[in-house]
Amino acid sequence: MDSPEDILERAGVQHLPLSNAHMLTRDPAGWRDDAPPIEAEAREKPAEFKSAFDFCSAYEPISYAIEPFVRSGSLYTLTARTGAGKTALLITMALAVSSGRGDKILGREVTKGRVAFIAVENPDDLRMRIMVAAYILNIDLREIADNLIILDKRVKPEALAARLKSLSADDEFTLIMVDTLAAYYDGDDINNNVQAGDFMRRLGVPVGVGVLALRLPPSGSMPLSTVARRSACLMRASASVMAG
Repeated sequence: MDSPEDILERAGVQHLPLSNAHMLTRDPAGWRDDAPPIEAEAREKPAEFKSAFDFCSAYEPISYAIEPFVRSGSLYTLTARTGAGKTALLITMALAVSSGRGDKILGREVTKGRVAFIAVENPDDLRMRIMVAAYILNIDLREIADNLIILDKRVKPEALAARLKSLSADDEFTLIMVDTLAAYYDGDDINNNVQAGDFMRRLGVPVGVGVLALRLPPSGSMPLSTVARRSACLMRASASVMAG
């Protein structure tokens, strides 16, 4: 059986910390070519140096929802063709985090916590998949209760943001999963950075929550490497909005 890392690598996962505009991607050209110019920012404020002590005092330990490849406060897009196992992987991760059984399910440590699953594309299929996965993994869905909650209807991003904020007031989320990004996206061009940034602003993901969004490659002969670069552009726009 393939490890989670093998599946992520083969599927072409894109990872981006939301706290800044840094990008980790298999294809560096996917973000270097689209990097914003720094000259204007440099002219606006002088260069300020910090002492080594002050610089290191700002260190914050990295936290993981799923160690070592799903960081808290990070946005991921998982892009792969139909049938590659994207939804299955998300369901497995969701059950591992919500039950706290990451060592037995994934062979990895997890931060046990709440998971919100935004099931927009095919909620009926997701329902069956969760039931089967829970049975195979010997998980009683009644025991994890509100640790795994599912939205099976499409709502406006503002309505989703308000509800997530309300629900996290008493108990914060560890992961938010979107299946799929294209099905939930309400712009006319998912590769448009401005539209993507506006969409993520309206979505209002809570700070410190890991976000996993599935994305299908477009039909046709476009290679996955091109799709990955386009996903990187969307993530860059999203990070600049959510960090600000």
